[in-house]
Amino acid sequence: MRDYRQRPRRKVKKINKRRNAAGSAGRENTGTENRIAQDKIYKTGSAAAAHNNKKKSAAITVTIPKETSYYKTSGGLDFYSVVQCVIQSMLTAFLVLTFFFNISVVVGSSMNPTLENGDKILVVHLNDSLQYGDVIVAWAAHLNNRDTGEYGEMIVKRVIGLPGDVINIDDDGRVYRNGEILREDYINAFENYTNKGNARFPLTVDENCVFVLGDNRNHSTDSRYVYDGSSDIYVGCIDQRYIMGKAVFCLYPYDRIGAI
Repeated sequence: MRDYRQRPRRKVKKINKRRNAAGSAGRENTGTENRIAQDKIYKTGSAAAAHNNKKKSAAITVTIPKETSYYKTSGGLDFYSVVQCVIQSMLTAFLVLTFFFNISVVVGSSMNPTLENGDKILVVHLNDSLQYGDVIVAWAAHLNNRDTGEYGEMIVKRVIGLPGDVINIDDDGRVYRNGEILREDYINAFENYTNKGNARFPLTVDENCVFVLGDNRNHSTDSRYVYDGSSDIYVGCIDQRYIMGKAVFCLYPYDRIGAI
């Protein structure tokens, strides 16, 4: 008797193949549906990629504000900047003139031809030791002041001797330092030596002092005039504490501008 509960083997294979085909198709459809759903939720996938590419290719325009200067206005520098520059310039000039140099005016003809009356000279405050031939500005405490009539006047002279030097001047006006005659091309030439002063030569320069002479020897009151008990108007050797500075440059008049 045939058992209908058992199907033929080939029929079982066909049935299984159809089931497998239907199952795989169902799984594919399910996977596709799942991917589409995820794309909608997370905004991914080919549609989102295309949308993002459009965004990337779009040009981005950035507006940069024009730079403006704090100090400039329609009329140039503002008022406060100008005032600040003026104050700083005045302060700098004051400090420089106070601590480094100043400007002096030559009075008289005692330094002709090197310097003349009315010359404006630049005087540098001393920061090193003096040397022979330096033109200095010094305070002569016992010289009569022409303007005030009192004692004390600024003088401009040339350094001839330093502390300990032995200075001698003969009757013809030739100057010797430590026994050697000086070659003085800078003095105003003279035929007769008439302004000899009252100092006794040879003379030894005192400690911390300098011996000075004017370049116009016959018209200069300088270290040749010393205190002798009868006259209280004299210069003598200049104490280095009374030296204001060294004249280095002539500023005026313009035809005499140059180093001293």
